[in-house]
Amino acid sequence: MTAPDTNVETESRKHKAPIWGILLAVIFGLLMILAIVTTAFERSDEEAAPEAAVEGQP
Repeated sequence: MTAPDTNVETESRKHKAPIWGILLAVIFGLLMILAIVTTAFERSDEEAAPEAAVEGQP
């Protein structure tokens, strides 16, 4: 059921803080994903460590 007397202006003021919080959380998440991807690509450019020789193998 819907509320019989909804004041859109009042409801929009009440929801401003949660909407800003959600927006900030999304931006933070996107920045973290960007940081992870950037770090992964930077580390993939480094030379791989040489494999250790196994004794007894030619």
